[in-house]
This record gives sequence, structure tokens and C-alpha cells, in this order.
Amino acid sequence: MDIQISAHAAEQADKRGIDESGIKSVLLNGSTMTLPSRIDPDVVIVLGVHDGRVWAIVLNFITLVVVTVRPASRKERGLYEQYSQG
Repeated sequence: MDIQISAHAAEQADKRGIDESGIKSVLLNGSTMTLPSRIDPDVVIVLGVHDGRVWAIVLNFITLVVVTVRPASRKERGLYEQYSQG
């Protein structure tokens, strides 16, 4: 899978303490949860864990470009915890 990281996503990742290998680790890990975007039908939010923290990776699944990276919100963390325990 050839995943590209946008300049914006790389900048946000650097500010938030996750590197490119961490992003790809979340995306390629078997235990991720995917949520649809409410804004763009070509975009999904991939939730997964890296270094003990739940991350939200916003990915255009058509182009395989990471749009942005952020820590998961409280609601997203709750959803992910339910998903990963089920």
C-alpha cells in the first residue's frame, strides 16, 4: 500500500508527536476502526493505537493521501475502546 502524507499532515504530525512511521503503523495495523467523514465522502477517519495513544488519521481512501493527523477525541477514543474490546 503506497500511502502518501500531505504537507499539512506532516506538519500536524510533527506538532503532535507522531512521525511518518507511526502514522503508517496505525494505518497498517490490523486493529483499526474506520469512521466515515461527515464532510467528504472520499475521506475516512482511521482510529488506531501508536505508542499507547489512540490517533485519528484522516485519509482519502481514493488517493491514499493522509489529509491530517490528530489525537482521537474523547468520543472517538470511547468508540475505539468499545470496538477493540468487542
